[in-house]
Amino acid sequence: MTWLIVGIVVFFGIHLFPANPSLREKLVHSIGELPYKGVFAALSFAGLALMIKGMGATQYMAVWHPPVAAATATAVFMAPALILLVAMNFDNNIKRIVRHPMMWGVLLWSLSHLLAIGIGATAMDGGSADTVGNKYLPLVLFGSFAVYALFYLYSAKQRAAPKQPNSTKAAIKTTPIKRDVLAFVIGLIAYALLVAFHDTLFGVAVFF
Repeated sequence: MTWLIVGIVVFFGIHLFPANPSLREKLVHSIGELPYKGVFAALSFAGLALMIKGMGATQYMAVWHPPVAAATATAVFMAPALILLVAMNFDNNIKRIVRHPMMWGVLLWSLSHLLAIGIGATAMDGGSADTVGNKYLPLVLFGSFAVYALFYLYSAKQRAAPKQPNSTKAAIKTTPIKRDVLAFVIGLIAYALLVAFHDTLFGVAVFF
């Protein structure tokens, strides 16, 4: 549990900077753009690594038993979540219509997993499932991502720029449909791979 908490603090702590433009600008002005990006990438990777280590250091047991439909819904919701994550990487109509597709994808991923979580964690060293709140470790993990995504979307809305000129809007609307198709195809391929290897990677099989 400790590694997970440290990882969450590091990962989301560094991600508060992009969500606060004035804070980010001060830091960039102080150390430079490239050093900022380097530190951001390094700490993000370190945070993720610590979260993975924290999850890997646990075994899971049932805390409650959600209906089968919840797991099915989670599996279904992951397809659009991955398509949104892919869409944020290049210009397309999905990105034009859905502002901040990455955050919406993360929110959909985290909430869908909370819907069907049904598992808690117990320390691999033989500790009781009731010790140190370890049984709620998955809840802490997915809940943290959900809270951050909501915070980011709210802060983005608060700092939204004025509406773009009509000429810019028109240019955006001419994005070829093939880019949307590409986002769907890559997202669905990633989804198929995730379904196939989810059990191997995370110890939980995907079923419909």
